[in-house]
Amino acid sequence: MNAPSIAIVIASLHDDDELRRSVDACLAQTGVRLQVIVSLKSGSETPQVERTIAGNHALVTIRRNDRGIADAWNHAIDVVDTDYVAFLGAGDHFTSPTSLAMLLEQAPDLSAANVVLYGNQSILRPDGGIEPFPAPPTGREKLALRGRMVIPHASSLWPAPLLRCLRFDESFRIALDYEYALRTLALVRYHHVATPVAIITTDGVSNRPSSLMRVVVEDARAKRQNGFSPYTSIRLNAKRLLRWTTSLAT
Repeated sequence: MNAPSIAIVIASLHDDDELRRSVDACLAQTGVRLQVIVSLKSGSETPQVERTIAGNHALVTIRRNDRGIADAWNHAIDVVDTDYVAFLGAGDHFTSPTSLAMLLEQAPDLSAANVVLYGNQSILRPDGGIEPFPAPPTGREKLALRGRMVIPHASSLWPAPLLRCLRFDESFRIALDYEYALRTLALVRYHHVATPVAIITTDGVSNRPSSLMRVVVEDARAKRQNGFSPYTSIRLNAKRLLRWTTSLAT
């Protein structure tokens, strides 16, 4: 049985060095067939799609008007031609050229269309240090998801048929992946592989102190509209605000 193919979606407002580093990290992956889909902001109301071949991988560039990351991810899913999909942020990269191949190698039978495979990721701090951010082990992830987003989108593979059927909620600007995980909680079967997969930056909008209130509101709304208590979101994000305030004071 051939290994599953993977699409990696990267949405960015700018065609800059950070984006190119992420694309290069994708194209450097070995032992797996990839489709790299880059969604870029443009002034065109009609999305423009360019397809090229880069080594052993397919590279698709979508230029479209900016309507938020959920809209960008949904448009990217329209051109996905693989079994699984991962989502990177501009500036994120993989820990090694074999990260995805190792993730698949240690996976169970992936013939089921509802398996979400996820590994561990690390955070690249502003001072250049690497901080491990391990994901919860198999069997504990669904309970942990009731409190916060614990499935790292840069280190997880989602079934493409599921993403085609159920799209991201475009009313969310930050917590779109969390709302999606809660909405599909009863539909998917998670499997954790304890291997480092990706390194993400802290430059994303969700990590900015100015975005805290939106994070709190969207996290709580994601819980509420999917039948979970929103109060854990408020409590956890209050702790995040305290950490930010302490770091600014020092």
